[in-house]
Amino acid sequence: MDLLTIIQNRINATPTTMGILANHSTGHDPADTHDGFEIEATDLRPGSNAKAEWKPEIQSLIDWFITLDPPKEPFSLEHHQHVEAPAKFFESLRREIETGRRGPRARRGSLQSDLQRLKAYFSKEGKAE
Repeated sequence: MDLLTIIQNRINATPTTMGILANHSTGHDPADTHDGFEIEATDLRPGSNAKAEWKPEIQSLIDWFITLDPPKEPFSLEHHQHVEAPAKFFESLRREIETGRRGPRARRGSLQSDLQRLKAYFSKEGKAE
């Protein structure tokens, strides 16, 4: 079988429902299956992971950040990271914190890194402790 035939067969294949919607033609409910990829419904709602426990060092950064007001002027966290709209940047970080430790940036460590750089910046500037 050549590549063109394989592609055409896949294009013409009937799409299948993948675990989110029930298959109405068979009455099968994907919630009844256990394929090792179970996701709690609360994981899918914004803010549902906010109560998830953070590591103590990150929780202390979060507690510090929550009380912080954004600066009025743009600033640089590092030579390659410029914050042109501090209020928007702070609001974005607050939304990510609200999403919880399972949020995409928290899972990758980007949120934690931003908070650590903010703490270092404000400590260096003597603006917040």
